[in-house]
Amino acid sequence: MVGPSPSSSSVVDSINNLDAGNPLHVQNSDNSNYVIISFKLLGTKNYRIWSGAVKLALQARNKYGFVDGSCLKESYATSDVLSAQWDRCNAMVLTWIMNVVSQDVYMGLVYSENAAVVWKELRETYDKVDGSVVYNLLQKINSVKQGGSSVADYYHRLNSLWREFDALTKLPKCICDLVRSSLLTRDPLPEVKDAYNVVSRVESHRGVPESSGGTESKQNATSFVAKTFNNNKKQFNNNGNNFTRGSSSNVNRGPNLNIQRY
Repeated sequence: MVGPSPSSSSVVDSINNLDAGNPLHVQNSDNSNYVIISFKLLGTKNYRIWSGAVKLALQARNKYGFVDGSCLKESYATSDVLSAQWDRCNAMVLTWIMNVVSQDVYMGLVYSENAAVVWKELRETYDKVDGSVVYNLLQKINSVKQGGSSVADYYHRLNSLWREFDALTKLPKCICDLVRSSLLTRDPLPEVKDAYNVVSRVESHRGVPESSGGTESKQNATSFVAKTFNNNKKQFNNNGNNFTRGSSSNVNRGPNLNIQRY
């Protein structure tokens, strides 16, 4: 004999009893029209900033699990009520993402049904930084001038561009924190071959076989020294021009104006 189906009121009660820390919990302000950030994804040129902002917004509403794959529908398969609630939350997160992309990007997502799949596709499509993107950003940085703006406005504008540059040119992880600190505190910074020799000696002393790390690992651990920092140091030390950015953490605005960069 089949028992009576649960009433609509009991279903509502079970959903309302979800703890606020549960990713299936929906706040009163959560709806498909909600705009989670103030700017839209335009493509490669602002993907990393956009994705970082969206991530923070989703984490604040405890919904990031729907895009990073940690909140799966299968986890609620034993409950029809919670499974349906997962579908609702997934659709809501998906609309939030689609609300903050350009029309061109939107057209490629309109038939999607899974927020995690869309998030992955966006990363694979737009998380690419080529020379033209970095070059255009450096040109923008180089053209920033204080003009008639206040020091505070000038600082925040330039610091924002440098943060964007840092996001676009993330360095590979070093195999040894101590070695990395030692290399980065040298002035002038060492050449690639010198940095390679230092890391190789440390690895040798630790008894790590050459085959376990390989040349590729060592190059990944050291190539940033000359490829990124040395190039930036040579390119942006403009002898008191609009700004300089060397190996230190200061941003210099003009020949006599030094502001600590946070």
